[in-house]
Amino acid sequence: MTLVSALAGLAMGPGSGFVVGALAAGVYSVGSPYGVALPPILVAQVLGMAIAGVSGGLLGPRLGALGSARRQAVAAGALGALTAVIFDLITNLAIWMAYDTPLATVAAMAVTKTKMASARP
Repeated sequence: MTLVSALAGLAMGPGSGFVVGALAAGVYSVGSPYGVALPPILVAQVLGMAIAGVSGGLLGPRLGALGSARRQAVAAGALGALTAVIFDLITNLAIWMAYDTPLATVAAMAVTKTKMASARP
């Protein structure tokens, strides 16, 4: 879903990327077989996917200036990683607000996810 949101922004611009990201997250959360997320988490998911769409839209016009396909891929990957970190921070804060989880637990979740994402096989 993040990739689709970013590609929508890349193809149609930041505004459309925002809309596609927000709608994708909202529809997915509302239609989830696990049930609708609590309001703070739903808002965080929608905002996070909207940011992914906007980031794709902001990167699009700048890709050609980077030259080689390798540089373009590195830039897109770096932006994707940054977007994922932002999404994770927003949703972790929403979990903290929704479930009144101790902040130390939320911080431990973020560190654990970061370590798992950066682990190499």
